[in-house]
Amino acid sequence: MNSFSVQKIVNSVIWKLNILVNQFSNPGSRLLASVYLLLNSKLKLSTFFLIPLALSLSPFSFAQISLSNGEHNLEISGSISSFYNQRFYYNQNPENRIDDNLANPINKDKDRFGLRDMQLQLEGRIGHDFEYEFQVDFADLVNQSDVGENPGIMDANFTYKGLKFVNATVGYQKIPYSRNSLVPFTFSPYWQRAEIARGEIFSRRDIGIMLSESFWDQKINVYGGMFTGMGEQILSANGGDNDPSGEFEYVGRVDIAFPARYRYRDYDINSSPIPMFQLGAAARTVRRKYSSFLPGDDYYLRIISGQKDCFTADFSAQWKGFSTQIEWHLINVKPTNEIDPSGLRYRESRGTANTKIGANPTGFFRAGGILATLSYASKPLKSIFSFRYDQLNPNDLVQKNTEESLTFACAYQIRGFNSMIKAQYSYRLIDRKNPLIQRFDDQLRVGWQMLLR
Repeated sequence: MNSFSVQKIVNSVIWKLNILVNQFSNPGSRLLASVYLLLNSKLKLSTFFLIPLALSLSPFSFAQISLSNGEHNLEISGSISSFYNQRFYYNQNPENRIDDNLANPINKDKDRFGLRDMQLQLEGRIGHDFEYEFQVDFADLVNQSDVGENPGIMDANFTYKGLKFVNATVGYQKIPYSRNSLVPFTFSPYWQRAEIARGEIFSRRDIGIMLSESFWDQKINVYGGMFTGMGEQILSANGGDNDPSGEFEYVGRVDIAFPARYRYRDYDINSSPIPMFQLGAAARTVRRKYSSFLPGDDYYLRIISGQKDCFTADFSAQWKGFSTQIEWHLINVKPTNEIDPSGLRYRESRGTANTKIGANPTGFFRAGGILATLSYASKPLKSIFSFRYDQLNPNDLVQKNTEESLTFACAYQIRGFNSMIKAQYSYRLIDRKNPLIQRFDDQLRVGWQMLLR
């Protein structure tokens, strides 16, 4: 890491940890620091384990660790979040019973405690031209998750700013498409994104190169990128290679804000004194020879065999604690239903000119939907209250195939977003009956998030 050694990083982390701990007179806190020093001196743990350990031993500090040698600046942060989940089941649906048998009791395996996040984030800058970011979620890494909302590897990229007229980001990164997808989860009172934006119908991350630039005092942002088109699966056990077609996915996005710069944040916790607005639009296109998805996918739309074109438009506004977001999606798919002879990729049954879905022979189908939120952030109550409506139809040729829900979320900010208790209740407005997709009942989720920064 440039000119300073791993040992210097370790010593700096320990030194900062001791300063934080010694501010407290609690003997237990001093004991934690002593244990940490003992592990470092006796067990010789690597920096990979020492940094997460240092973060976990100082949750009361909420301090972002910064290291610098002048030319190279590194910031270390992380997050931990855990929740309790409970689902409310429909008695007459066999899918809610053990072994899908109505004669058996209700299957309550989703009533559980869960660890959503255990993240480590490294953000650095080298001189004036290079920036880099590495973010990993150990909770999902151990599960080898490639789900769009919760991947194990979240970021691994660097940005070159020496071109002056444009910034180039290379590596594994968020795709500049859906605005809701670009808003960090930790800045939300919700425990889950809306179905249409959580990474089930389009990938949220991929490996590639993105060019970006801002204009008009950062009120206009323009993005253009070329990616493998494999999404999060490029880092999965079955990933690593591109589709046999060798084609790439191309993505573009532009958004404009007025009267000032509008960050990718959805809640007006600073109570903006003047109304602020942002309007955005994006598109992406990719052609694949084979479909590729895992059995856990709900809609089998992330990577399909054939041509897939996606379009989205979004509007955001905030003023005096109130905020709203509206996001619309349309996906046009021309499937080929080609089967991978290697058996490494799964295939889905889609409508083509020679394949019927119901009574409809077709050369294409459409998917899409909308999400809309209305929120209020109260400074005196240190709370955020939000309602969200979302609708998704994964295939317009299938009858009774629309997923529609209303979700309420509230959060109490103990120390802003750094320590926040969150609760979310999702209520299904339409009972989905498509046998190709997994059933999802009404759900309550309550938990606590802590950002170590």
